[in-house]
Amino acid sequence: MPNLIRELGRTGVDVALAQGAFDIVHIGHAGYLQAARRIYPGNSVVAVGVDSDACVRANKGPTRPVNSVSDRVRMMAEFASAGLVFAYEDAPRYGEPEDYHMRFRALRSTTLAVAAWDPNRELKQRQTDRVGMKISFVDCARINSTTRMLRSLGYED
Repeated sequence: MPNLIRELGRTGVDVALAQGAFDIVHIGHAGYLQAARRIYPGNSVVAVGVDSDACVRANKGPTRPVNSVSDRVRMMAEFASAGLVFAYEDAPRYGEPEDYHMRFRALRSTTLAVAAWDPNRELKQRQTDRVGMKISFVDCARINSTTRMLRSLGYED
């Protein structure tokens, strides 16, 4: 997938990268992808990067993800705003910026779409700055979260 994303960029297609665990898909995910789609209204595509199972375990805990990476990729591919969907093979930890530098350097998308309310905004800004990638803080409502949904059902982390 990194080769395809780089090739799209070389041909003049703007690529907005939207990434996440997308463990249990909810309306907040739809809003995030729709906002990412609005970054480039013309010749563009939203590339959805789905975190590997190992990445989700490392960042969300040993009982996650609930759904396998293959199921999560298939679900995200159903969104009309998703131009292409792929699974990451790496497993960066949120607190390890070097891991994300390598991910972003390999992809070379036009911009990284980040929810305006994301608590890691500053970290993601530094990560993208370091590899020369743009960042767009997209306005999308924080309607729900998989973690919140699971906790309301009594799911233990």
